[in-house]
Amino acid sequence: MQNKNWVKILQLIGEQDRKINQHTDAFLQRADALNHGDTEQAEYIDKMLLEPIAKQIEYLSERILKYAK
Repeated sequence: MQNKNWVKILQLIGEQDRKINQHTDAFLQRADALNHGDTEQAEYIDKMLLEPIAKQIEYLSERILKYAK
């Protein structure tokens, strides 16, 4: 594997790490909303934060694997 691939992989891993942190924060916000009985807010967090961030994490994983080959 070429050095430029390693650089790209490390950049993607850093980006993926940030997305995982965002997903964790959103999950905690959702749990807090549910603890307060706010199911509308929890649903909003699911649709607007958790689902899109999970898709971004999956996409980044695919890109990392692409560069690792």
